[in-house]
Amino acid sequence: MKALVLRRFGGEPAVEEVPEPVAGPGEVVVDVAACGVGLTTRNCLRGDLGDDASLLPLVPGHELVGTVAATGPGVEERLAGQLVTAHFYLFCGWCRACLSAREPLCPN
Repeated sequence: MKALVLRRFGGEPAVEEVPEPVAGPGEVVVDVAACGVGLTTRNCLRGDLGDDASLLPLVPGHELVGTVAATGPGVEERLAGQLVTAHFYLFCGWCRACLSAREPLCPN
């Protein structure tokens, strides 16, 4: 499959042929229909979020929508074919910020 690949922080990403992903335990593979590019992606490409070369090459992008194409072990197979979006923020779900729909402000 084709993907935009970054091989050097601060460098230009390029379209390359990459292996099809395989869903591992607790994971799904998403057939991405669209992926946004925002400030976080820009900062990642420049290396502003860390420039650990062991993370390269990488396929940037986390603001995506698509369809579950495959499920890994431990994931309900009924999810295949479902429309999904990725949620970038890690949050606890229980604090005041989370319970008021302000997950990006979660202190946990």
